[in-house]
Amino acid sequence: MSKLISKRSFLKGFAAAAAGAAAAPLVHAKPGDPLPQKWDREADVVILGYGGAGASAAITAKDAGADVVIFEKCPQGGGNTAVSSGGMMIPNNRERAIEYLRKTYDFANSEKDDELLTAFVDEAMKSKDFLLSLAPDQKVYIYGHAGFQSIPESDGIDKWRFRTPKGQKTRGGDMLFNNYRYAVETVRKIPVVYNARGLELITRNDEVLGAWIEIDGKKEAVKAKKAVVLATGGYEFDDKMLSNHTMGQKFHRLGHPGNTGDGVRMAQAAGADLWHMNALSCPLGLVVPGLKTALQINMLAPSHIYVDQDGKRFVNEKMDNHTCIYGVNLLDAVKHRYPRIPCFVIFDEEARKRGPIIGGATSGYALNREDYKWSKDNSAEIEKGVIVSAPTIEELAKKNNVSAENLVETVKRWN
Repeated sequence: MSKLISKRSFLKGFAAAAAGAAAAPLVHAKPGDPLPQKWDREADVVILGYGGAGASAAITAKDAGADVVIFEKCPQGGGNTAVSSGGMMIPNNRERAIEYLRKTYDFANSEKDDELLTAFVDEAMKSKDFLLSLAPDQKVYIYGHAGFQSIPESDGIDKWRFRTPKGQKTRGGDMLFNNYRYAVETVRKIPVVYNARGLELITRNDEVLGAWIEIDGKKEAVKAKKAVVLATGGYEFDDKMLSNHTMGQKFHRLGHPGNTGDGVRMAQAAGADLWHMNALSCPLGLVVPGLKTALQINMLAPSHIYVDQDGKRFVNEKMDNHTCIYGVNLLDAVKHRYPRIPCFVIFDEEARKRGPIIGGATSGYALNREDYKWSKDNSAEIEKGVIVSAPTIEELAKKNNVSAENLVETVKRWN
C-alpha cells in the first residue's frame, strides 16, 4: 500500500466493507527496513483480526477476485462484534444522515472531511443488502435510531439487528457474527488462521509488503501481494494506552479481552499518525468477582439515583448509555480526585424486586462468553457484596463511606 493513499480513496476502494466499519490505518514505510530472507506464507490480501470489520474486508476482497487469508490472535473469531448487541447503524435518508453526522462533528469540535463523510453515508446505505447477503433466510428489524436524539435528523439513521429464528437461542452479536462466519468460511472458503497475533508490518520504501505474525508461538513472515488490512479492534485491555489516551481512572472493561491495541502499535511503528484516540463508548458498570470483564448497569425501575463519593446526586439518570463517561469524568481540581469515579447507584426495595439491575443489557463479554447469570431479584449479588444493602439511608452511607448527611438530604430531595 502506498504511503500516499488517502483516507478517501481507501474508503472508496473498500467501500462495501462499511457494514463492518473496517478501515486500515495510513502507513508511512521506513526506508531500509530489513526484509525476511524467505516468506512463510503469502496471499493477495492479508487481514489481521476476525471480527465484523475483518470479515467484511475479507468478503469484499474475495468478491473482488483477491486471494485472501485472515489471521486471528484468539482461539476463535468474533471479537467485539460477537459479544455486542449486534446492532448496525444504517441511514434511511442520504441527505438527513449527512446533515446529522455533520452536526455530530460540529458538536464534538472535530475535524471533518465532507467528501469522506458523504462517501461513508453512500456506502453505509447499502449495508442492509450487504447484511442480508451474508446468509440465506435471514431477517432484520429496526430497533431504534441514532443515539444523539437532541441533534436534528437523528431519525435519518436506523439501528438494525438480525432477528433470532424461532427455536434458536442465538441473539445479538452472535447472530451477526455467525452470519459473517457463514459468508466467510462456508460460502467463500476463506482460510482463517487462529492463535495468530500480528507483531509488525513489513515495509520497504513506500510499500507495506506483509506482516510478521506469531502463529502458535512461532514467528512467521506473511507476504501480502496487494494489501494488509488491520482490523484488530481497540485498546481497552491495554492499561498503558488507556492511561495515555483517556481521561479519568479505574476503567473496567465490557468487551472482548483480545482488544489490546496490537493494530494501533503496528501502524504507529510503520509511521502512522493517530486520530480520535480519546473517543470512548462507555456505560456505567460494575464488577462481579471472578469475571474477566464488567457488566453494564441497566436499571428496570425509575426508583434509583446516581450519587458521587460525597453522597450527592450529580446527573440525570436518563443519560445516553454510550456517553456515561462524560457524566462521571469530572476532576476535582481542589482536592485532586475524581469524585464520580467510582460513583454509586442508589435504589429501593421496589427496584430490587423489579428485576436485575443489569436488566435488558445484551452486550458484553461477561454475558456472552463468561455466561454470567444475574439473579432475577438481585439477591445473589447482595450475598456476594456486589450490591450493598442496608435498612436505613444512614447505614447505607456508612457502609459505602459517603456523607450520611448529604445522602439523606439527597434522597429526601429526590423523593
